[in-house]
Amino acid sequence: MNAQKMMGKVKKYLEGGSKNTIEILYMINEKTRDGTTSHQLGKLLSMDREVVKVGDIKCERSVSGSYKVCEWALREVGELK
Repeated sequence: MNAQKMMGKVKKYLEGGSKNTIEILYMINEKTRDGTTSHQLGKLLSMDREVVKVGDIKCERSVSGSYKVCEWALREVGELK
């Protein structure tokens, strides 16, 4: 899947509210045949002007410990410049 199609799906998913990187990654990998990696997804999200990082969320797992993931949302229409 090319980057434009993937970002189209991500933006549609984010219309429902902010989501973290892991939620977006699972959605992409469940709904598409090719899928993506977290590194590729993070790069695409950070480069898109319509998507903004709204914060970090601490995830805790019993095996891998705790780590932070970014939370993303669509930029408000009036904010685009």
